[in-house]
Amino acid sequence: MPSEGHAPPVQGEVIRICGKVSREILDNGSCNWSREYKRLPQALPDYFSMGNPIPASAFSSSLQPNQQQDENKELAALAKSIHADSTEEDLYRLTELTVKWVIANPQPIKLKQVNYQK
Repeated sequence: MPSEGHAPPVQGEVIRICGKVSREILDNGSCNWSREYKRLPQALPDYFSMGNPIPASAFSSSLQPNQQQDENKELAALAKSIHADSTEEDLYRLTELTVKWVIANPQPIKLKQVNYQK
């Protein structure tokens, strides 16, 4: 991960976004939340669509098959719903599912131009 700026592979960028947004909301109380911060989680579904979905084998064995499929949908929906007042639980779940997506995509995916500054 770079000390500043965007991560070159998409996998690094999605982890960087989760960390940056979580830190701003949980550690800073969203005091710096702006239009640019809003754009970060909004970009995640596009990144997730660039790779493989989270495979069923990555899910907990306690989940039913229909619940397994829903985790990929949950990941996209959760990313779109993140805002300045998001809960710690939502941010942790977003990070958990993002890590599963990264594990499902071990080959680096090149990050193209982004539409945010942070």
